[in-house]
Amino acid sequence: MKCVFYPTILLFVLFFVACDFPSPFSAGDQQEDTRQEVLEPGTIFLNVDITGGFAGVQQNLHVDESGNAFFKDSLRPGASWEILLTPAQLEDIKKLMINNDFFGLDNSYINTQTADAFIYAIAYHENDQSKTVHTDGISVPENLARILHGILELVSTVTGYGLQFDLRLSQSQINPNQSVDMTLLVTNVSDQPVRLRFASGQVFDFLAVKEPVVGDGPEFVVWNWAHGRAFTLQIWTLDIQPGEEKSYQVTWDGRDNNGDALTGRFAIRAVLVSIPGGSPIQKYLDVGN
Repeated sequence: MKCVFYPTILLFVLFFVACDFPSPFSAGDQQEDTRQEVLEPGTIFLNVDITGGFAGVQQNLHVDESGNAFFKDSLRPGASWEILLTPAQLEDIKKLMINNDFFGLDNSYINTQTADAFIYAIAYHENDQSKTVHTDGISVPENLARILHGILELVSTVTGYGLQFDLRLSQSQINPNQSVDMTLLVTNVSDQPVRLRFASGQVFDFLAVKEPVVGDGPEFVVWNWAHGRAFTLQIWTLDIQPGEEKSYQVTWDGRDNNGDALTGRFAIRAVLVSIPGGSPIQKYLDVGN
């Protein structure tokens, strides 16, 4: 049996599948994770790059062995989502890949006659085996369709934990000797409390990034608020109630981490450094001569 996926762009690429598959994640996976630790990043065992489409989508989902799951979307520049998966969710991912014979799939399932197709590059590592499968999701075998459906469920899990992020600047342009106020707003838009876990006294960071002039050249951080600051190493939690908003504000004087005055256009980003955590869409700031 062949299954056809019809992708649509929302906050991320959604897959609408013609086959009725049950959720690959067990019913208990959505229960609150009561672990108190914040795990260090481990080796990435699942990486999914989604590219193409008429809008030029570039998205990435990756999961490491510690359970840290991260998603970003080029249609929302600077925005990201990160959560810590439960051990049961990690096991469900591995069962999804093994039970559907991922390592037995061909390397490519792409119809070259299809225009503006999304291409999914699914890389998976288990023990001593590694494999990458490229597919456009069109007329794929049923076991690969189940894997794609599971990836949809995982993206929904990573991005759907209930926090909304917003970045605000007091102005979009500053001159020498002027400053700009930056505010990160974190709102719980769900109907359940969201518990944040922190690994230190640092709650947030703000960054000024010089983006490449053209193409996919390197970008680099010229300033960040946390640079040179010392934070107490401690594990602690913060509960955000339904409808509650947290606001974090800093002021930047347009100088880099060395104290030198800058000029030009910079992407301003903010990040909530908790688990779960994430970043809002970036804003731009012009620093004049």
